[in-house]
Amino acid sequence: MGCVVAASSSARVLLGLLSLLLWGAAIAMALGGAFVIITYKHYKHFFQDDYLALPGWLAMAVAFLLLPAGGLGLSTPNRSARWRQGTFMYATVVLICLEASSAILAQTYSHKRGLELRAMDQLFHWYIRNSSDPRSRPVDELQEQLECCGLHNYTDWVIGLSPSQASHLWLPESCCKKSSANCTGDPARPDLLYQEGCRTKLEQRLEFTLSFVFWCCVVVGCLQLLAAIANGILMKQQPLPDYRILESAKFS
Repeated sequence: MGCVVAASSSARVLLGLLSLLLWGAAIAMALGGAFVIITYKHYKHFFQDDYLALPGWLAMAVAFLLLPAGGLGLSTPNRSARWRQGTFMYATVVLICLEASSAILAQTYSHKRGLELRAMDQLFHWYIRNSSDPRSRPVDELQEQLECCGLHNYTDWVIGLSPSQASHLWLPESCCKKSSANCTGDPARPDLLYQEGCRTKLEQRLEFTLSFVFWCCVVVGCLQLLAAIANGILMKQQPLPDYRILESAKFS
């Protein structure tokens, strides 16, 4: 009997602690989902798949549902109500399914990030210096925000040109470093230009955001499994109500 009471008490403490951790995990999931959505929104012209933001939206849905789930977990140890315990179990199953979907999508897109950025080649190829042309703005914004120049480096803008053509070429002003006030895009002054390519920087940002969401889903899923085990121990210690069928003969 003492072992049963000790197990029940430990399960209550563990469930309460894990419920608090789930609230903290909701913040991390919301941040991860927001990172993915914002990355897609800012650089969607360079991505091949329109559903790249889906892992972020699933992570946001998980973060939203974790708040009431954590509240149920906190109230269950204090008030032994069957409906709270059952609802917490159902919420755990739903959340684990959402987290698994988000983690799988995040991992898949992370491995396919090279294919996802195929649209970058087309946009850089068709780049036009005229700022009024809508095809030029995404490239300029990308180079300014990520502080990069060209696909691989600033020499991409002069590849394939003859020396005479290259000497008269001016690189996009978005390739100029923010600290270089006198930069005009002259390829002869590479010290005034960003040296890193945009493809590598965008791949790194995409990989970071998707990996963050993936590991958040893994950690939160483990916490919920532990919380479900603790909740199951409490449900086992609390027997179901003993309902009996009323016999009409006793009331005749």
